[in-house]
Amino acid sequence: MLDDVAWTWRQRCAPDHPASASPAAVGAALRERWEQQEGVTPGLGRGAEGDAGFEMLEPLLAVRGAILHALGQHGQRADHLLGVVRAARKAGSLTHASAALHDHKLAVSEAKAGAPTHSTAALMLRAVDARREEAKLLWARGQRELAASVGQHILRGLGAAVQGAERAGTGHGRGAYGEMLYLTGKWLRQTHLESPRTVLREFLAISVVELEQAARAARGQQAGGRSGGQVGRTTGLASHAHEPPYRAGGA
Repeated sequence: MLDDVAWTWRQRCAPDHPASASPAAVGAALRERWEQQEGVTPGLGRGAEGDAGFEMLEPLLAVRGAILHALGQHGQRADHLLGVVRAARKAGSLTHASAALHDHKLAVSEAKAGAPTHSTAALMLRAVDARREEAKLLWARGQRELAASVGQHILRGLGAAVQGAERAGTGHGRGAYGEMLYLTGKWLRQTHLESPRTVLREFLAISVVELEQAARAARGQQAGGRSGGQVGRTTGLASHAHEPPYRAGGA
């Protein structure tokens, strides 16, 4: 845990360091460093099985968030906190998840304050991720109809944003839109708020199209040297969207 603090200090402040790195460079290096440490990257389903597992992991995640805050890397801290929300929710630690979601919203506000105008799309997708996690927390608490309603609300705003991006030729948000269609459709089916026919036609069928197009775009980015992580995630969701929607399942 303290290794990260010492490493960051050496990069930024050590008098014998040949050239102190910028906060942004240190933040990027930290992300790579953490991703290489198996079992401690939040939101990936590793190292936090059950509430007891997350309780052991939480102090380390808190230190990492504090380091990013000290570096002024608010966007990266927001992403980190959203990972904490996911890890806590999946571990059943809903109180921790709610607290991390609150901190995430504050970090997003700080990130917006210093963000260049060209990052508007990234901030929009970050907000969608947060709202989706908020809906998943409602579902986990048993407020299922409310979660489905929030999902529909997210879809209305996200759908308009995706259409605008499509007109602009950027394609931003298509993957997030497909994911939200799939999730909301599943929730509407399980809460019986919509008929199976409506869920299939207006949610799951469209999610297949959106996710497959997003997967093709992601593969193109990978061919251009981008990371393949999103390719696997998007392709996997597209495969799930082909499955019959009539089985019970969680969020």
